[in-house]
Amino acid sequence: MPPKNEPVPLLSGLSDIADNYSHFVIDLWGVIHNGVELSPHARTTLERMTAEGKKWVFVTNTSPAADYISIRMEDMGLSRELHKGKNYYGG
Repeated sequence: MPPKNEPVPLLSGLSDIADNYSHFVIDLWGVIHNGVELSPHARTTLERMTAEGKKWVFVTNTSPAADYISIRMEDMGLSRELHKGKNYYGG
């Protein structure tokens, strides 16, 4: 937690903090994709996190079923290995 009266730092992406933690809860919309395409470094960051043994789940506040979200992730270019089996919570 930042000391009092100091601004919370803005992150340019997940890769800014990936080395600091072993487990993540990752929002899909705005972190992994914008609804149309993957965020610029989403794939490479998740690949690196996978290689380093990091664990994560995805969360979303959208209502589509997990199977639909999984298909959309693949349509955007996120390989099945990086998202399948990662739970989608939300709705």
